[in-house]
Amino acid sequence: NVSKHIDYKDIDLLKKFLNPHARLLSRKRTSLSARHQRTLAEAVKRARFMALLPYIIDNPYFFLEPKTCPKRAFFWH
Repeated sequence: NVSKHIDYKDIDLLKKFLNPHARLLSRKRTSLSARHQRTLAEAVKRARFMALLPYIIDNPYFFLEPKTCPKRAFFWH
């Protein structure tokens, strides 16, 4: 599950709670408490603002194999 501290710089942890289109999964699917879900949402928003995570993903295979993904999926390039 989630460690005591959810950090916006821990991208691998945050990716586990996003669907293939980079949307946050619901509390039902993540089985987090309301407090941890809010903390997670805040961390994802900070990571998106700092350009560590994308806001949206055109190609849902981005999280699986980012190196083989077409360039248009990388909106920050």
